[in-house]
Amino acid sequence: MSKSSSYFLNKIVLKSRRGEEYDIKSMLIMSNVYEDLFSNTMSANIHIKDGVGLIEGLPIIGEETVEFEFSVDGKIKFNHVFSIYAIEKAELSSERVQTYNIKLVSPEALINSESRIQKYYSGRSDQHIRSICENILKINSDKLKISNTEYTKNIIVPNIRPFDYINYLSANSVVPNSNDNSSNFVFYQNKNNYVFTSLDILNENESNFKFIYTGGVTNNSPSNYNPFMVRKYHFERLFNRIENIEGGMYSSRIYSHDIITKEYKRKDFNYNDSFSDYPHTELEPIKLTNKSYGSRSKSFFVPSGNRDNPNFTYGITTSKRASQMQQFSNYKLVLQCVGELYTTVGDKINIRLPTISNTDTNKEDDLLSGEYLITAKRHVLTGTEYSTVLEVRKDCFKRS
Repeated sequence: MSKSSSYFLNKIVLKSRRGEEYDIKSMLIMSNVYEDLFSNTMSANIHIKDGVGLIEGLPIIGEETVEFEFSVDGKIKFNHVFSIYAIEKAELSSERVQTYNIKLVSPEALINSESRIQKYYSGRSDQHIRSICENILKINSDKLKISNTEYTKNIIVPNIRPFDYINYLSANSVVPNSNDNSSNFVFYQNKNNYVFTSLDILNENESNFKFIYTGGVTNNSPSNYNPFMVRKYHFERLFNRIENIEGGMYSSRIYSHDIITKEYKRKDFNYNDSFSDYPHTELEPIKLTNKSYGSRSKSFFVPSGNRDNPNFTYGITTSKRASQMQQFSNYKLVLQCVGELYTTVGDKINIRLPTISNTDTNKEDDLLSGEYLITAKRHVLTGTEYSTVLEVRKDCFKRS
């Protein structure tokens, strides 16, 4: 028995700057709602067929909002308010009827665009981020899921946008209790919350959701295995060795410079030596390679810093983050699935894929099946149909 979803589109309400509301559900041709682990906010677009002249009549000038509400299985609901920031590809499809794309983004993205931070912050990175989210981006505290970081930082923010500073902190923060071996924080929005967390934490979570390709590995599934069905799948990428080398995944060298003493230090990073220092998508992971690479394939030049001067943790974070993020750029799988609202970006899932090298179509691919992290999700809506497209990634092989 496989999981499937019954879908109902409750409303798509466009609200003008004067407070007038217009339900454009009946005009919908198709809409896409995007969640992305590596994007600070959600976004969406709506392709509509307009025979009443909304652009002229309301008018639509980019200060409006659109509220989505749809549900599956009669109980799981998606509700989110987006801001309109652009209209594109407006053209006549027939007399007095035009089609166009409305482009949407979460309201916090517009607040970010019009804001600059000129302020002194003291405390851990997660404390800086919470203050920015609540006081500048105006995000309710109950919509924030923020993980702790290591080190106290005292920083005067030099007139940059909130998300730029948050992304800076994400790239230069250390995971607590990792013995300075992990730096893979991300800040993103999913359908439920804004989240600041590390890939370590996401990798340590259990995979509560199971997916299986409808073209294979079904007959030998355990009786308690009740998966979501994958209609189609393809690998966007299996690996790219040149990018891995040049991106510093396998090895790198950091030159750190002390501006006061004029001294510099050199520190080498090696993928094979550090692989077991932090969590991976698989509980019993296998390295993507055992080959050794020269440390000079990637070099970084950074200010020096240590526990006594934690503002400058680049020497601790730079090479490790470059490797960890590049590891997640290798095995990238795209799944086209039945519409479901149970999962969101940041969730770990288990996928069973059929083998290609064996004539037994029910046999599982031992290398590429296993645990994956959802890094992007696209909700595809029409008036009557709902499907989802998942981008999932893994940073290692599984031990079979």
